[in-house]
Amino acid sequence: MANFHLNSQPYIEQLSYNQATDMILEIGSDQNEGSTEFFNGLSVNWEIPFYTVDVIIEPQHRFTHLDHIIWQVETGSVWTKKVLPTLNKQIKVLYLDNYDWANPGPNADTIRTSYAFRNVDWSNMGSQVEHLAQMINCVPYMADQSLVICDDTPLVAGSETYTGKCGAVVPYLLCNGYKIVYTGNNGVILARGL
Repeated sequence: MANFHLNSQPYIEQLSYNQATDMILEIGSDQNEGSTEFFNGLSVNWEIPFYTVDVIIEPQHRFTHLDHIIWQVETGSVWTKKVLPTLNKQIKVLYLDNYDWANPGPNADTIRTSYAFRNVDWSNMGSQVEHLAQMINCVPYMADQSLVICDDTPLVAGSETYTGKCGAVVPYLLCNGYKIVYTGNNGVILARGL
């Protein structure tokens, strides 16, 4: 959902930062909702690195004015498995907003074609598997005090479960010491150490 990342502001303000060890990670670069620019601003203010990972290079061309970003073109699960362990950093803020949820709509054919071009079957199960793989790879590198922002992950009405991109990520994070601090606007935010 557009601008979901802004719901994290009250929790981001509660975090303390270590310039030597902390980083911000966005998996799924900005698709015109403002997240990349938002996290770039935080990284400039806190003087910590900001990595944004996406399978397409187009966002990098749109944000040439943002010079604090470390751009990475790769799938989130591959990058978090191969590159993240080499950085010697802890993730302070993680924003998961990649591999679109397969909803019918006016852009469905365009999205399906884009995924097929990359030899990816666009499916809801594929989206959840990719996000869970990313989170499994990230958990060992999450700071003790950290935030995970899950866009497009709504609470199922009348239940205590989540669906959408990070539907499988939420219980995994709960098993790893995170607590739900915000639910609404088609997403969920979890924190540890606040």
